[in-house]
Amino acid sequence: MAGIDGFELTKQLVAKFPAVKIICLSMHADAQLIESMFEAGASAYVLKDCELTELVAAVKKVTAGETYMSGSVAEVVAASFRQQGSNAPKESEVKLSKREQQVLVMLADGLTTKKIASKLDLSVKTIGTYREHLMKKLNIHSVAGLTKYAFSNRPIV
Repeated sequence: MAGIDGFELTKQLVAKFPAVKIICLSMHADAQLIESMFEAGASAYVLKDCELTELVAAVKKVTAGETYMSGSVAEVVAASFRQQGSNAPKESEVKLSKREQQVLVMLADGLTTKKIASKLDLSVKTIGTYREHLMKKLNIHSVAGLTKYAFSNRPIV
């Protein structure tokens, strides 16, 4: 794309049209790029060499309000998580409320803020506040980081 990269375009589109769903179709399977795209607001990340059925699966997941990552992309992200370790405190070091644990697990499952709010019968703003509290308590600065924490510490809800 001339003049703008996918990351910046995604940020701008999501800022201007919050309901838009972005599926990143890329030839790059780099964990940092993948995380950046999700932080920018992408709902899915699929490699360009994927099968048509996988692309259709991504579209179905995203239109259902979920997040999608192709299998090979998930492997890259998981390998990155294992290699990096975590700067976040361990579960025993931080006490999360039951509701914070619920929100954390739902975020890690790829649910949108709106879906979480609906499932928990809370407002979108309240879920955003829970997300911010989680980030502050755990010293994590992205939803991708919260997901990594959830996978490493597996809170029981």
